[in-house]
Amino acid sequence: NHSSGSASLLQSFYRLSMHDQISGFSDDSLVSHYFNHICPLFSAVDSEDNPLRTLVTSSLMDYPTIYFTIQSMAIGHLTNFYPSMVSLGIVKRSQAWIFLQRDLRRQRMENSLEYPVFLSLLLLGLSSAWHSQTHLGLPYLSLARCLMKSLLTRSEVGEAGSSRPEAEFFYTAMMYWEMLATFVDPVPITPFLSRAIPELKIPYRQRSVLPHALTGVANEVYYALAEIGGILRRRRDSDKRTFPFQKHENSISNLDNEWARSLENFLHSIEIPTEEDILDYKNLTVPKADLIQTAQAYRLVGLLEIYNAFPAILKERLCKRSIFDSFVLDSRIYHSAYQNENDALLVEIAINILDLVKCIPVRSSSCRLHHLLLVAAGS
Repeated sequence: NHSSGSASLLQSFYRLSMHDQISGFSDDSLVSHYFNHICPLFSAVDSEDNPLRTLVTSSLMDYPTIYFTIQSMAIGHLTNFYPSMVSLGIVKRSQAWIFLQRDLRRQRMENSLEYPVFLSLLLLGLSSAWHSQTHLGLPYLSLARCLMKSLLTRSEVGEAGSSRPEAEFFYTAMMYWEMLATFVDPVPITPFLSRAIPELKIPYRQRSVLPHALTGVANEVYYALAEIGGILRRRRDSDKRTFPFQKHENSISNLDNEWARSLENFLHSIEIPTEEDILDYKNLTVPKADLIQTAQAYRLVGLLEIYNAFPAILKERLCKRSIFDSFVLDSRIYHSAYQNENDALLVEIAINILDLVKCIPVRSSSCRLHHLLLVAAGS
């Protein structure tokens, strides 16, 4: 039949039959794809105890938001191979969003806080760019931020609440997410409203460290980087506009200068865990040394950003003692192309960032954390 033959060709041209021909992906197969492919791809440290596995598994039947979220992530990955699935990914995210609104309304009415809802926001936000490169997931971050503030102000954040594994997972994941967003969010974090910056201390940490599934072992460093990103964004915004209250603007700038000095000292004082400090985590694809070197590289990124924006702080550090006497640099490399010593030192720090990660094989899942390192060192 000529008509049916033309219809068949047109179906092929419009890729209407591609979905079934390619794989026949059912909802269950998309869920399986999440566990088999997305969890290893999304995690710096994957294992059977990965909260991205355990929390999803325990929430899958009771929270349609989780169900559609992980399907959308699976499709977001598969569209790299099957572009015709793009529209299906958008449908799944829309369904997840509808159920997320219901979850949020229920939480407000019951004055409760459900970890699966926070997990949905985390997964939807961090995978937004998988569906559209221009989507940064900031609306999801804004909602997650409100939930996190609520969690932090609850009485359960005391000794009993803060020790819950789920809470600890989300505290660290949120700090990592804030760090990533602070360099791209057009609205910087609010500066300190008082005339004095708070005292910055390293949080108490037991010697034994269990790597975080998303972030590895650089938790304190991510906090410093998030604050540094906010400072840099405020400085750029200040340079672009004419502020009518110059005195207030100068006050914020002075506080940021002081805060940058505190953050620089904070970064120097952080003790990156040793291999002996790190607990076994049932994953042979990412050696402990890879996580340690990645954490060291992130610390150098923080120092690089501070010294680049505040040359006076670098000069002060050099006057106190040589920057090369500590962990910061393994060797000194002279660059004849740079007559300014500060510029040469910045290049050396950037090179050392690359040296720390260049020997880490691509098969190591710690490479999931290297994108920002490469961008910072290369710019």
